[in-house]
Amino acid sequence: MVIDCFYIPADGYFCGGSTNEVIKEGDTIRFTGAHFNNSYTDVNVTYFANYARFHAELIPKEIFEKFKNLEGFDLEKVGLPKLTKNSFDHCKNLVEISLRGNRIKEIPAEGFAKCESLVELDLRENDIKIISKSGFIGLGKLEKLFMRENSIDEILDDIFTPLISLTEIDLQKLS
Repeated sequence: MVIDCFYIPADGYFCGGSTNEVIKEGDTIRFTGAHFNNSYTDVNVTYFANYARFHAELIPKEIFEKFKNLEGFDLEKVGLPKLTKNSFDHCKNLVEISLRGNRIKEIPAEGFAKCESLVELDLRENDIKIISKSGFIGLGKLEKLFMRENSIDEILDDIFTPLISLTEIDLQKLS
């Protein structure tokens, strides 16, 4: 799959693939595109968003390998069915993650453990039924957690204990 990327000052870095393609395990992703006035490089990229709405069965690790300084990551409405313990292995700089409107069913154990800088996590409008006991381990800086409109069966008593900086949480409309 080819993902075209371009940079526009004040708007940020945009990437997108063909809307009829689905990123699957084992796929190779090639990034193309130009940086504005050739004054920016991959290390300047701080935000990745899927504006062409390609679909994904997994979070492509190539994004984090190519753009090592990402602070924001948006894969809303790409049909993502699951997260793994390794989905965010190379994300120590991420401050914001939005996975809103996917089909995620579970927050895996230590799924965000390496996101030590994360301040905002948006998991609204998924199919989350299970939050593993250690699903929020490593998120000591997390301030905002949005989980509205999920299907969580049970919330364990100490599930939010690692979230020592949490100031805002949205758990409305859980079925």
